[in-house]
Amino acid sequence: IKKIPRSISALQYLNEVDVRNNVIGALPASVTKLKKLSSLNVSDNRLKTLPKTIHKASGLETCVVSNNKIKKLPKNIGHKGNISHMNLSDNKLTKLPEEIDRLQRLTFINVSHNKLKTLPTALGSLKYLHHLDVSHNQLPTIPDGIGALKKLRCLFLSCNKLVNLPQDMNELVSLQQLDISSNQLHSLRPLIGLLHLETLNASKNRIATLPQEMDSLRWLFILNLADNDLASIPPSIGHMKSLKQLYLQRNHLETLPTTLGEDQLLQVIDVSHNELIELPEDLRKWRTMEQVGISGNSINALPGNVGRLKLLETFDASNNQIEGLPQQISLLTNLRQLYLQNNAI
Repeated sequence: IKKIPRSISALQYLNEVDVRNNVIGALPASVTKLKKLSSLNVSDNRLKTLPKTIHKASGLETCVVSNNKIKKLPKNIGHKGNISHMNLSDNKLTKLPEEIDRLQRLTFINVSHNKLKTLPTALGSLKYLHHLDVSHNQLPTIPDGIGALKKLRCLFLSCNKLVNLPQDMNELVSLQQLDISSNQLHSLRPLIGLLHLETLNASKNRIATLPQEMDSLRWLFILNLADNDLASIPPSIGHMKSLKQLYLQRNHLETLPTTLGEDQLLQVIDVSHNELIELPEDLRKWRTMEQVGISGNSINALPGNVGRLKLLETFDASNNQIEGLPQQISLLTNLRQLYLQNNAI
């Protein structure tokens, strides 16, 4: 389909239009006269603009225009609007209008894979927003005021040019999922206090130190810090009571804190490709581990009590300097995958 006829406005009972994956170059303004239209999906087409009268589609709740060629949104997009779900990903947007704060019913917005260099400060006025995806853009900063999004549960900021996080990020009291990977961040300090955060991906940044108060993230169960500049991690990591998965591969770690596993039920740890020469001597604290990755280090021996890892299913100790295996390895009866290639055994 190359075009939608203007006469579509005659279909006054139409409440859903899905014309995705066509070759439509423009939407006729008559679409916005469909008073009962609640869902519009024009993704995967060739749109360069949206109708200036889009605000007249007063019943529109879901608007999906991803994977088009849109460079700019109409300023009045939110005027009298009821849009709650908006997907503008994979377009050519360089900015969002300040008037976006008129979309007061917005709960979900995806503007990933665009060319955004700034975000409007008015974004903090979207009080019902629970999902915000601005990943894969060119953002050097996130505006102050984002902490006002008290209902925000999912925030995706990966693959931008962020050097710092706004200081009020710890006011996102409902935030559960945060992805800040593939930026240029040096600190996680603004995240301390996010009491409901469950998953944090901070991989591929320039983080050299972690806050001592990491255990304040008491509901965090997945922490990804791979591909950073960490030479050590604070003992408080071992007191993050909900932590189940910890990813630290490709850093500069020389030791692991003895507290690891002390107050938690860790299931997965990956410290591959660091500078470790040994593992903690007492592995009783690792008794709940199911997957352990220590490949690409300089470890020459495994602790004698490795047999205490009764739940271990996958153990990757390849590319080290291990000279032999302790007798207790025969006690790992749940082990399904064992990698020991490129050692000195």
